[in-house]
Amino acid sequence: MRIPNNASLPLMMAVFLVMFSTATLAETARKAPVIKVTKQTVDGRIENLSRLIHTSSGAKRVARSGNAKAIAEQKKAAKLLDKARKAYASGDVHAANQLLNQATGAMFGAIRLVGAGKSVKQKHVRDFKARAASVDALLTALKRIAKEKKLERRIAPVIIDIRKKVSDAWVLKREGKLPAGRKILDKAYVTAKVTIEHLRDGDTLVRSLNFASKEEEYQYEIDRNDTHQMLLKVLARDKMKHSERVRKLVGERLRKAQSLRRKAEAQAQRGQFGKAVRTLEDSTKELVRAIRGAGVYIPG
Repeated sequence: MRIPNNASLPLMMAVFLVMFSTATLAETARKAPVIKVTKQTVDGRIENLSRLIHTSSGAKRVARSGNAKAIAEQKKAAKLLDKARKAYASGDVHAANQLLNQATGAMFGAIRLVGAGKSVKQKHVRDFKARAASVDALLTALKRIAKEKKLERRIAPVIIDIRKKVSDAWVLKREGKLPAGRKILDKAYVTAKVTIEHLRDGDTLVRSLNFASKEEEYQYEIDRNDTHQMLLKVLARDKMKHSERVRKLVGERLRKAQSLRRKAEAQAQRGQFGKAVRTLEDSTKELVRAIRGAGVYIPG
């Protein structure tokens, strides 16, 4: 088995969980199954949407806000809901479902216009502070592990990058831009977590893995490849938006990685799991290079 130094099973599990916590899974997961439109599903949606528009805490905030645009959107949502009820009553469930989609969009738009309630905002502030504390704890651990392994000079740029992210996040919070600050803070968390896991386990635990078959090893490599794709999208997305050079470099690496991934899947379909494992390893290496090319350091 050939697994590169940057492949750590605990790392893969940790990053996978982090990706879920930062609300980036929707961009990277496989397409969700299509839900069949039936009388039962539409009926349930009508009742749920009625509560959202008329009696939910969001609806009450809109009504009390005095925001003319938000109130107009709420009224629009209510009218669309009435039309959906009529379409449902006439037996046209698909038309009803489409109208419900429009009503939902209008109501969520109204709620966004008036902002979150006080309790929700307070929770977001608490979550921000908790994540900042987690980053501080990880940073302390990272410095200690780097010292133990005599890698302080090598890890110094990572520590500087994490500290800058944390500083930028607090600045954004003070400016009232909490979501943007939390986004940067989450990146600092991921960077610290990834670096620690690589330093601590990358050279030992992964190399002790044993697989019952090449097919089992192939499934492991598939998961590892998926995780690196998620990591690339979360950490490199902003840099790709603002730099043509980074966008081109990452795009080339990603296309090569995806081509190798398709090749590996074809090999696996033919039962050539040994070859598929090696091809997947090459694909993941390209993803690692893409991440590094975006300026995000990954040890190993």
